[in-house]
Amino acid sequence: MKTRLTRPLSIVLCIAILMSTLAFSVSAGVYTTNDSQWKAYWDEYVSDGKAVYLAPGSDDTEMRFAWMSAVNVFQPIVKISKNADMNNAIIFIGGYMASTGPDEGYSAHVKATGLEAGTKYYYRCGTAGNMTAVNTFKTVEADGNFSAIYVSDIHLAGEELHEEQLITGAKVLSDIFESAVEKDKRIALIVSGGDQANSGRVPEYVGLFASPVVKTIPFALTVGNHDKNYLNTTYITNNPNIYENAISPSLLDGDYWFVKGDVLFVMLDSNNRSGRDHYNFVQQAVEANPGVKWRIATLHHDLYGGHKPNRESEARLLRALLTPIFDKFAFDLVLMGHSHAYSRSHVLYRDKISQNLDGLTSVKDAKGSVYFVGGSIGNPRIPEEECGKNIVFDHLSEENKIYSIISFSGDKLTIRSYVFGNDEEPMDTFAIEKTGDMGGHPEKNVPFWYSFIKMLGTVMSLFRNFTQSIEYLTKK
Repeated sequence: MKTRLTRPLSIVLCIAILMSTLAFSVSAGVYTTNDSQWKAYWDEYVSDGKAVYLAPGSDDTEMRFAWMSAVNVFQPIVKISKNADMNNAIIFIGGYMASTGPDEGYSAHVKATGLEAGTKYYYRCGTAGNMTAVNTFKTVEADGNFSAIYVSDIHLAGEELHEEQLITGAKVLSDIFESAVEKDKRIALIVSGGDQANSGRVPEYVGLFASPVVKTIPFALTVGNHDKNYLNTTYITNNPNIYENAISPSLLDGDYWFVKGDVLFVMLDSNNRSGRDHYNFVQQAVEANPGVKWRIATLHHDLYGGHKPNRESEARLLRALLTPIFDKFAFDLVLMGHSHAYSRSHVLYRDKISQNLDGLTSVKDAKGSVYFVGGSIGNPRIPEEECGKNIVFDHLSEENKIYSIISFSGDKLTIRSYVFGNDEEPMDTFAIEKTGDMGGHPEKNVPFWYSFIKMLGTVMSLFRNFTQSIEYLTKK
């Protein structure tokens, strides 16, 4: 097991990093902005009041759009064209979702369909007479190869919801996205492993969508334990294929799936302990997408990283509820967060090491799944204890903001992880290769005890949902 430990930088260096300039792309070109320029951009962005962002569609023929609105009187529309002057634009009409929390307002949701592979599209969104400027996105090439940015635990506004913290956090996040895009021109997706917000209030999500990058690349969110402080993720997101008919549903519409390229992504709300519902959801997602090369799960809670002994009982329960699902349905990679420490596991199956990866930077036809925690963007920290026994590599730091680029190219998946501000070369690189759709994954049924555990988790979830619903009703 390899551990990397870094000590805090000096206060002067920390300030220098925070005050560094930010580069980001817009449809008119590429330019850089200092703090005052970002503040001017921020003021204009906030006064516009829309906070537009792209969400992934069910597959590459779709794109979803969401933005804020003070009223729901006029139909929200998106105009899409293959021409920069918006000639021959197609109009897509959507609807609104009302906020159920203290931050009043509406979120407009529109879905565009019939998109073609490898095509650059121009779009505007809003209502008649109140449309945004023209922006762009590009669909994945016909060969299905693409890359994705992975981040987690953004905690955008820090411990307190102060405006300056929000502006600074949004600036850093935008810089990270742009750094990744500069490294890999095939990036067609951003995935977050939860805790985008700290308090779960709408202004934090407004900051989350401030980056011009999320106007051009779809952003898939996972529900974290901080996000569930309010019901706002249901309000602001526009997710495809949300699981329905659950016995004990996520209160935040947390389980959904989509396909990008040759990859099935299942996004799980690990705050929800209903093992039966998670199992049924994943089974439906897999059966709806036969022949997809890669299966990737994303959830917030760290199942194997260790580091915080007071969380082990929670992790043990979640491992019992979720890892049999990943084993049964042959998931290649499980993306997580929560621990705020970067870690990567050996190949695991049935809660044990099936292939030891000591000293290795790749594995072929893995006999199980690799579990990956991306560190933290907003609050990296050195944990209380060493990592768990199933971890082959971890990186512990109180200041390193880590982002990862996951590339999918035919039979190979490659993870390159970078330390923001010192990212000329990857801090860690790992690859999974596979032949066929299953690779070396065992084809076995779930353990004999799993039926009992998943129903126990569902009963626990029903009780938790009841108590949390009362909390939401009484929360101001």
